[in-house]
Amino acid sequence: MKVLIFTGIEFTFEKFVYPLALELKNKGHLIYTSFNKKEYIGQKYDDNGFRFFYNPIERNTSLISIFKSTTQLIKVCKKNRIEVIHCHTPIASIVARISGIFLVNTKIIYTCHGFYFHENMNRIKFLIFFTIEFLLSKITSRILFVSMEDYNFAVKYKFKNKSNLKFISNGVSSDFNPINNKKEKNLGRSKHKIPNNNFTFGVAARFVKEKGFIELIHAFSQILKEFPNTSLCICGSRLKGEHNDDVSYFIKKACESFPKNIFLIGELSSNKMPSFYKILDTFILPSWREGMPMTILEAMMSGLPIIATDIRGCREAVKHNQNGILFKYKNVKDLKKALLIMLKNKKLKNDFAKKSREIALKEFTQKRNLERQLEVFEKLEKKL
Repeated sequence: MKVLIFTGIEFTFEKFVYPLALELKNKGHLIYTSFNKKEYIGQKYDDNGFRFFYNPIERNTSLISIFKSTTQLIKVCKKNRIEVIHCHTPIASIVARISGIFLVNTKIIYTCHGFYFHENMNRIKFLIFFTIEFLLSKITSRILFVSMEDYNFAVKYKFKNKSNLKFISNGVSSDFNPINNKKEKNLGRSKHKIPNNNFTFGVAARFVKEKGFIELIHAFSQILKEFPNTSLCICGSRLKGEHNDDVSYFIKKACESFPKNIFLIGELSSNKMPSFYKILDTFILPSWREGMPMTILEAMMSGLPIIATDIRGCREAVKHNQNGILFKYKNVKDLKKALLIMLKNKKLKNDFAKKSREIALKEFTQKRNLERQLEVFEKLEKKL
């Protein structure tokens, strides 16, 4: 088959779709990729035999931008006789599914990385985004879900026939392993000037408000009087083209205010992320909205206890008081309490760490995730 993987930005392709693209290519399918050229980093995917097409899709989009992106996508698909569009992210999925109306010989597969509407959204916005997603589902061939909560929601409200909805979860590779010894951990910390004896929390996320950085830094700063030998290691950056609710300046000022406790690592490539988790004692993700966060799964596979918000996705991976602690959405007091529990109870932390690895190996391997996705493509190929 000729498969076009359509995402808004290269980050999404690299983080969520690259392993699948390689597997499909190895099985003889022709793989095309398309995202905004402003986000295009280099020749990595071209070198693997994928053909790249520019699309003027924008993160902060408008009806004019959607029209331009849709027109371009239709043109590319007709010219290259694309049989399947596999789309990701909210705006890219809107463009792809609208395009599908005019591409009668092209099937649309949409991987939902978390419905944009969620339990903490105000009712009017929820209904607007629910309606858009519901209507678009009717012109989608297959919908894949990384979140079981989203899958059950779509089944309940009959987005499509259940046979065209599939839960695939997310999965991480075997590159993520627990730390072997303290010497290895200290070596990693020394590269970033993090004190070896400090208890080190870590977070990895885009520098936007909804990732909960403001709540995290407020909570972390409050525990330093009692536990001064504590570090917070921040990994991430603001993505190109992402301007809304940027917290880069807030993070920078926090690092300046607590130079001996807060350490900014910056953005790391996928192959360097395993080394990031190895310098931590506990991983934190204080997001307001998620689908099935890869960072939590990577941290779990790395054998870390987790502190996360009690929201969709996070609570599917983090079992409260088994492999981590779930705290209330946007609640600094609740988050501070979770930090203190980890700091004060070493045995509990170690029990959580062991359980994290067990759950990850059982439920969130890349192999299992790929098998579920490939099954969808194989069934679709038989019908083309």
